[in-house]
Amino acid sequence: MAALLFGGHPRAERSASPVETAQTPTPQPPTSRLALAAELEALLDRRFLKDAKISIHVRDLANGTTVFDRDASAALNPASNVKLVTTAAALSILGPSHRYETAVKAAAPVDGTIRGDIFLVGGGDPS
Repeated sequence: MAALLFGGHPRAERSASPVETAQTPTPQPPTSRLALAAELEALLDRRFLKDAKISIHVRDLANGTTVFDRDASAALNPASNVKLVTTAAALSILGPSHRYETAVKAAAPVDGTIRGDIFLVGGGDPS
């Protein structure tokens, strides 16, 4: 069994769940580890991720050895945590009744049928 930590620190503490403590992990053969590492490398090298900042550390839970590591010590903001802080700030400043509005606009006058381009115009950016 391996732990996959995205954006985490390789020495971060991980608390065991009751299920994990009750079961004895089965060690992975080295070929499985190599296959996993090769699969992760191939995924991370895909073109759509070329500009992404990704930090990954995979550890074997049975013995604590590193199975895969790419920029694990990079200091990155976990997106899910940043969303919580952004939401809390927006609620605090704007209040719970605030609504962002999105307008639908047409390039030409509308007479029952839209002829031409239409645009969605966002009314706010929470960032």
